[in-house]
Amino acid sequence: LYAAARCGVYCPPKHWEIILKHWLDTQQDKGSKFQPKPRKDPFNKSATTVTPRAVEARGWNYTDASGADESDATHTMTCAGIASVRIAWACLCQVDKGAGAKYAPQVAASLESGLAWLEKNYTFSQASFSSWYYYYVYGFERACVIYGVHALGEHNWYYEGASVLCNMPRPAQNV
Repeated sequence: LYAAARCGVYCPPKHWEIILKHWLDTQQDKGSKFQPKPRKDPFNKSATTVTPRAVEARGWNYTDASGADESDATHTMTCAGIASVRIAWACLCQVDKGAGAKYAPQVAASLESGLAWLEKNYTFSQASFSSWYYYYVYGFERACVIYGVHALGEHNWYYEGASVLCNMPRPAQNV
């Protein structure tokens, strides 16, 4: 839907609002307190860094998040949640600024706590993901690029992720 909207296909505000509400409602209700490291503000290019306040690190999981605790969140769904909240909100703001403004505080809190979860649980270790590793790396890249995050804490995620991928053994070629 996002690709269609970028190509000029109109999507009514109600649809973007339904998508946004789904992702906001399925993020975990609770998480442990976490103090993210300072980072560049993706929405203010003139600001050097933003020191986020301590937030609850809350991610997303593959089932209903109500009652779930932080340990139930997954890296892949948290990446999907961050990207989806950002996309749905941006598209809603484009077609209905008033509706987008109504959700601004909720969206900001959701994105802050989702990024805090990713920073707190940061990894590019392939052992953590078995067969879903490339899916995770792609999702991580999409979430950070869409949100404009260049670093998570002390991690230059792009460099670290690319280094891991470039140094992985290549499968033997059947010639």
